[in-house]
Amino acid sequence: MLRNWNYVSGGIHFWPTFDDKRVAGLLVQQHVTFIAPLGSHKFGVTCVARLRSDYSDSMLVNVKKDEHLYFLLSVDPLGCAEIEQIDPQEAIRRLTTSSLIHTGNISNCDGIGMPYEKADESACFSTVIPKIQSDPSNP
Repeated sequence: MLRNWNYVSGGIHFWPTFDDKRVAGLLVQQHVTFIAPLGSHKFGVTCVARLRSDYSDSMLVNVKKDEHLYFLLSVDPLGCAEIEQIDPQEAIRRLTTSSLIHTGNISNCDGIGMPYEKADESACFSTVIPKIQSDPSNP
């Protein structure tokens, strides 16, 4: 699950979810990976720490054996956050400029993953401008 480049909301954590449970807290240019069990599961994203349906988006996906799934988390202009499944080539291109945040962690303003209980969830607007300016796909 990859966080998209977004100037709007770029300093606010997005929370990828799996079966309605938070997986990690991501800022722009960050991603989280995990192994999902086979079967039908709900992949989602919210832009608030608590799950609220008016601030989240999700999709049901049937996970198959030996399948790699990639999701892009972006700003929803009419709400908060949205999730879309993307093809492997697009995901691999984006992963080359993205930082891994481990499951159960939230990124601090320096881009370092920390356990939820030890991290500050405040907005990190000071980190957005330099990251967006360094994005090669954002002239």
